[in-house]
Amino acid sequence: AIFVPDPARQREHHSAQTLFVLLRAMTPIQTLEKNLTEASSPAGGVAAYAAATKKRVAEQLNFCRHRFVATAQVSKEKVVAVASDRTVQVTAASAAGGAVVVATGTAVAGLVVGSAVGTMLG
Repeated sequence: AIFVPDPARQREHHSAQTLFVLLRAMTPIQTLEKNLTEASSPAGGVAAYAAATKKRVAEQLNFCRHRFVATAQVSKEKVVAVASDRTVQVTAASAAGGAVVVATGTAVAGLVVGSAVGTMLG
């Protein structure tokens, strides 16, 4: 059975779900031994091992994809919540305004000092 986590429940029990997937999975050596003992020939055992490995990789990719989507969704919700907060908006606007004022002041000071030094040396 392929383990497909529910994206809505991904926020809960990430570590428990990951542990469940890791504990229930057979190690590659165990899988190979099982396939070789059940197969009628060594080539059949290797082919079965390759199929089992392909299935396991697909399960892990599916799990990672669902976890990535759930994490991205949670991150988006947090960013939207912070960005829609009026206090954060005011703080960002104030910081931008302060940066403009400081940058303008230092640019003027640089122009004046640079012109004076250039005049003295030139």
